[in-house]
Amino acid sequence: MQPGFIRVVVPASAYFKGYDAAHDPMYKWHSRHLRQLLRILSFAQGHGIGVVLGDWGDPIIRGDVRIPADFIAELRDVYGFTNIRYYDPINEPNYSPRCDFTCWTGVMRTLATEFRQTGMSSWLQLTGPDNGNSWDDTASAWSLDHTVGLDGDNPITDVWVTDTLQSIPGLIGAYDSHRYATIWGIEHGVYGDQMRSRREEISNLDSPVKPYFEGEAGMVARQVNPFAQGITPRQRASVAALIDPSASAAATTFVDSQPHIRQFSYGVWMGDMAIQAIDGGLSGASAWDLDDAMHVGGGYGSQGLKRWGFWNSFGGSDGYPASDLKLRPWYYTWSLLSRSFPAGSQALTVPSVNVPGLRVAAARIPYQHRLGFSFALVNEANTPRAVRLVVPFLTGRLTLDRYDYFQSDRPADVNGFPTPARSLTKVGLSRGLLVELPVRGLVVLSSIPAQSSTAISGAGRTLLDDLEGWGKVYRRSRRLRLDRSNPLYFNGDPSRATPSAKHNQYLIYRQNGMTSFELKVYSAARPGLRVFRSSAGTAWAPVGLARTEPAPTVGGHGWCLDELLPARPLPAGTNQLRIEFTNPGTELSQVRIQYGRR
Repeated sequence: MQPGFIRVVVPASAYFKGYDAAHDPMYKWHSRHLRQLLRILSFAQGHGIGVVLGDWGDPIIRGDVRIPADFIAELRDVYGFTNIRYYDPINEPNYSPRCDFTCWTGVMRTLATEFRQTGMSSWLQLTGPDNGNSWDDTASAWSLDHTVGLDGDNPITDVWVTDTLQSIPGLIGAYDSHRYATIWGIEHGVYGDQMRSRREEISNLDSPVKPYFEGEAGMVARQVNPFAQGITPRQRASVAALIDPSASAAATTFVDSQPHIRQFSYGVWMGDMAIQAIDGGLSGASAWDLDDAMHVGGGYGSQGLKRWGFWNSFGGSDGYPASDLKLRPWYYTWSLLSRSFPAGSQALTVPSVNVPGLRVAAARIPYQHRLGFSFALVNEANTPRAVRLVVPFLTGRLTLDRYDYFQSDRPADVNGFPTPARSLTKVGLSRGLLVELPVRGLVVLSSIPAQSSTAISGAGRTLLDDLEGWGKVYRRSRRLRLDRSNPLYFNGDPSRATPSAKHNQYLIYRQNGMTSFELKVYSAARPGLRVFRSSAGTAWAPVGLARTEPAPTVGGHGWCLDELLPARPLPAGTNQLRIEFTNPGTELSQVRIQYGRR
C-alpha cells in the first residue's frame, strides 16, 4: 500500500507499570502489548511511514503528565523511532462520558507545557480534536436523506473543530477528525463539501499550512440516532431534521461492523471518499481499519470481531470462512490511491465536471528528482461517462499507467494487488486525454514510477491577496468595500471584497506574464463574477471560467464557497486582470495569480 502515515493507538494503562523508588514512572517494555507496538513502529520506520501515536482515553494517569511524555521520549531516544511525529491524546473525546471539551483542552495544555519544557515540541506535535462525527443509515434513511438533501448535514459534533480553533489553535500542530460518511452523502459529494469548508475554516482561523486529516475514515453501517449522547430530548427534536433527516426514523440496534465490506460497491464508495478528500484539501485519511481481528465488540463471528478490515486474519479458524483471508474489494481502490497519491503530493485544483456522481482528483508528485502526476476519476452512475483531462501547464509528454476498478474488470496479480490495465505512452495532457469510464467504477492514471520526465511551463511566481486591505490591488471602483462582519458565516474568513451598489464594481490586478488564477468566492447562489484580461489595460477580452463544486460554509446561513479558475490557459501577453462583480450577493475572499513564465 505504501501508506503516507499510519495511526497507532496504545493506552497508557498498557505501558505504565508503576513507580520506582525515586517515584519515576516505569514501563512494561517486555509485555506482549508493547512488543506488538514496537513491531508496528519498526515496520513503519523501515518503510519511511510517519506515525500518529494516540491514546484511547486520557493518558495522564492520576495527574502525572510524565507518564505519556517520558514513554514517547523513550520510544524516540532509546528505541530510535524518529517517525513518531504527532500525538493524539484522546480518541473521540466528544463521546467520552468522563471528559468534556474543557477537560480535553486542559489535557492538551498540560501536554503542550510538558513537551515544551522537555524539548519534545521540536519533533512532536499535538493533533486534535480527533472528534467522532459518525452516524448510520438504513435504506429507508437513505431515501429520507435523498428527499431533503444532505448539504445541511454537517454533524453537530464538528463544532469541536470550531471550538478548538477558537480556544487553543497555538497548541495544535495538525487538525484531525473522524468521518463515517453516509452512502447518499458520498454519492452526491456532500462529504467533499464538508471537508472543503472545514479546511477553509482551519486556514482562515489558524493557518493554511497546518495539516487537516481524517484519523478514521469509513462508511456508515447501521441506522443509529446520532444525538443519543450529550444532547437533551428537546434539543434533539429541534435540530434532528436539520442535521440528519434520517435521525428521526426508527433506529435499529447499532452493530459496529460494516455490512457492505465484501461488496464491489464499497470499493467505489471508499475510492470516491478519497477523491473527495483530495479535492477538499485534506492532507490524508486513515481508513478504519486494517484487519477484522484487531478489535472485538462488533458481533462478527465467534470472537465478536468488528468487521471493517481489508481482510480477517482469523479466516479459516474459530469458525470464520477461509475466504476472509483474501483481500476484500475495497483494498484495491484504497491501496491504489495510497500508492498513486503518496505523501508529499501537491493536489491540483480541479473544476467541477458538472455531472452528478462524476469526480476527478489530480496531483503532481516529486519522485526521484523528477515530477510525476496522478489522476483519479470516479463514476457513481451505472451509465458510461467520459472526461477529457487537460493540464494546461504540462508541455512535455508522459507515460501513464491506467488502472481500472469495475465490477468485471479490475486487473490484479496473483496476490490480488492492482496491476495496470494498460500503459499509455507519449501522452500530451496540454492538449487533453479522453478517459472513458464504461460503467460505475474508478480509473487511476499515474506516471509513478515515472518512466519519462516532463516539462512544465506556467506560473513562476504567485501574487496572493487575502483582501484584508487594498494594498495589492492596482485599481478598483469606488463602491467596492471590505466586509469584515460575520466571519463565521464565511468559514472564519475575516475580510471579503463585496460591492455596496448594484452597478458593476471591479478590481484590477497588474503583473507581467499572467498564466493562471484562482478566486475564492462566497455567494448564496451562483457567483456573480466576470473576469477580463488585457495586455495594457485599454482593450479587455472576457475569460471563460470553470468552478469547483460549491461547498456550503461551516457557519451555514445559505452561503457557499466556490473556487473559480480559467477554463483555458491565459494567452501570452496577459498583464492585467479585471474582476467584475455583477450582483451584490457575492463576496471575494482570496485572489491567487500565477505570473512570470518559466
